[in-house]
Amino acid sequence: IILNKALKTGQFGAYVSWARNRLARNPLDTDSLSDLASAQQAAGLLADAAATSRKVLKINPAYATAPAQYAQTLLLMGKKSEALSAVENESDPASKLTTLVCVYWATGRRSESDAALGTLEQGFGNRNPYSIAVAHAYRGEADAAFLWLDRAYQQNRGALEDLKVHPFLRNLHSDPRFNSLLRKAKLPET
Repeated sequence: IILNKALKTGQFGAYVSWARNRLARNPLDTDSLSDLASAQQAAGLLADAAATSRKVLKINPAYATAPAQYAQTLLLMGKKSEALSAVENESDPASKLTTLVCVYWATGRRSESDAALGTLEQGFGNRNPYSIAVAHAYRGEADAAFLWLDRAYQQNRGALEDLKVHPFLRNLHSDPRFNSLLRKAKLPET
């Protein structure tokens, strides 16, 4: 409940405090660590998010989505080559492809980004439209991002609760379609 409220409002202070208290009792809880890393990333606490992600990976190197989450944090920090190294260890195909689209784009490897995006759309278009929207948004392709976000909304799939705070979607915030989508998803407007 606390995390959902933080995702909807963009106010992460209470959640981060709660998560740290929880982790003080069970420091090996990789699920709580992963959630904390996501919240730290969304709150812009990138160094903390990276450190938390490294803890997850140290405890469980095979934790699905953790390498991609870490790579996305590194990408936000401008550490592109480290992000590429991190995502190569990802076992979840959709998370790996989504992150590869973004890392390749950031490093100027446009054809590789296009190929990864094509594979993501073909393989996960029906199951994970939100991730495809994230990839398009990162690339600055607002029309395609909104198309896939609408598809995620229509299918009731994806993590629309973090729509307002996902760092790779921030470049959509100034588009009038963004607040319209927030209203449809019953989230507070920006």
